[in-house]
Amino acid sequence: MFCKLLSIVFMLVFVVSSAVAQCDTYTINFDGYSSFESNPDSVGSVMEIYGTAATSECPFPMDSENFEYTAVVTGLVVESFEWDQTNRVKTLVFSGGTLSIYEDSETTADYANRETLSDGTLFLQSNIANGWQMTLDDGLDNGVYSGFAGGTCEFIAGSSLSQIMDSGLPNENWNFNGLSISDPSFFFSVPDGYHRFCDLLITSPTDFTSNNSVTWGHMKTLFSN
Repeated sequence: MFCKLLSIVFMLVFVVSSAVAQCDTYTINFDGYSSFESNPDSVGSVMEIYGTAATSECPFPMDSENFEYTAVVTGLVVESFEWDQTNRVKTLVFSGGTLSIYEDSETTADYANRETLSDGTLFLQSNIANGWQMTLDDGLDNGVYSGFAGGTCEFIAGSSLSQIMDSGLPNENWNFNGLSISDPSFFFSVPDGYHRFCDLLITSPTDFTSNNSVTWGHMKTLFSN
């Protein structure tokens, strides 16, 4: 009997400590800027985004005291562009694209030198699904378009790729969103060589997923025996 009680205590500690180590939602947030290789919003133009990490939650603990984390989006091609001039709404749909997150302890990010945002160790990399859509509107009728973007991505590489697998989450269908995208304005300054401010948020495709084989139902069964 004592041995069974001892086993139950150990299991309780394991379950509780594991639950604390989990997150309800897995997120990475970056603030940065986008640029187009040719005229913004023109079909066929390729967009890039460069940003630095704002926040991160498990399973991607970022050692921000010793490292800098940057995000680089390349190869997003404008497949279609619609401009509703009556309602002042722009809709862009993209194809292709790769999201790469880097961890660097030596080079400080400098938006004037994009190589400083794409060096270091590859922390995570994902393919962006076709159909990533950006919707912008000129709500104040002042020529400044702002809005959001949304789509999904699939993580395929990086030093922290295994942490996704260990979390019990799939590596595909992660939400890749632009929470706040804006033309240069009084509220959003944009460095030379860039066209828009971009606040990017990457979130897990599902909520909390426990990776434990021990459940509370199993615990009740142990107590009843």
